[in-house]
Amino acid sequence: MAKLSITAAWEETAGFVKREGRLLFPLGFMLVALPIALLRLLAPVPEPGRMPQPGLWLLVLPVVLVGVLVGNLAVIDLALSAGKSVRDSLGHALRRLPHALAAALLIAFFYLVVLVVLSMIVAILVPGGMEAAARPGGETDPAAIRANLLLLVLLLPVALVVGVRMLPLLPVAAAENAGPIRMIRRSWGLTAGHFWKLLAFVLLLEILLWVIALAIISVGGILIILVAGEVRPGSFGAFLMILLLAALITVIAPVVATLIARIYAQLAAPARGG
Repeated sequence: MAKLSITAAWEETAGFVKREGRLLFPLGFMLVALPIALLRLLAPVPEPGRMPQPGLWLLVLPVVLVGVLVGNLAVIDLALSAGKSVRDSLGHALRRLPHALAAALLIAFFYLVVLVVLSMIVAILVPGGMEAAARPGGETDPAAIRANLLLLVLLLPVALVVGVRMLPLLPVAAAENAGPIRMIRRSWGLTAGHFWKLLAFVLLLEILLWVIALAIISVGGILIILVAGEVRPGSFGAFLMILLLAALITVIAPVVATLIARIYAQLAAPARGG
């Protein structure tokens, strides 16, 4: 079993980002932050507890998905291939995109099946709960609250296990000539024996990113309110908030992608060196 040091992966990430930030951050902005910001700009603001109303903005979703995948694949390829140019990494990312997209859709389909099965279990255990939750304003019904809580409790372990075991999926897509099913099996195999360490890493990373994002958005939001007034949907203040979000993603996305790439490099070292 390969050795795994999150500290070493972070040190390698910090050094790489310091050297190649002038290449990574434009990639993060153009292919990750910009599509997400465009989606936020076009999508209607949903009512609390509701999904946004469907509309033409849904056409942006494939653009966002492709941009995020290509951007992350390109950054990961740069992080794993010394001396490679951005142009070559983008070309490689586009060639590997169909495989990465297919793997992502397979995992999404798995989640959908699990959601349907667990919803049926919850419907049996909490009679009337799912029906109440589906009614307008029914989320406050006691049965609906119990059903939603139970569904969350059942879904969370599945999401954590799959999320952790699929952590190296995009590095596998970028570094190995594998199809979608092989990519999923490879990612599962690479993380064998490292689940708890990787789970702790994922949870700590999530907490750290939330704290950083909350701090920056809170301070930035106060400054935006002072400059542009109240932030309302469609206002100039809301536009500035989207720009702030884009700037945050521009910095965070390449760093996280590089960190995951360096973790993969450790996990795959025996196989790649043999």
